[in-house]
Amino acid sequence: MAKLEDITNCHVCGCNSLTPLLNIPVPDIMDNVDVMRNVLMCNDCDTLHYIDDGMISYEFSCRINEEIGRKVKR
Repeated sequence: MAKLEDITNCHVCGCNSLTPLLNIPVPDIMDNVDVMRNVLMCNDCDTLHYIDDGMISYEFSCRINEEIGRKVKR
């Protein structure tokens, strides 16, 4: 069973700059409710990482009308 402490790098951008946040509301799409979770937020791309049913899960940030602060390597 995975633990939040097992996550050392962002699953999206690969950086290791993750900030723990406690009791953050995370939308549960299946039940259409917010679930309070302990998460790790990537400081580079704002992806949230958390444990759901013993597995590592992550959600992308959705920032509308905001400029991306760094260029993507091709």
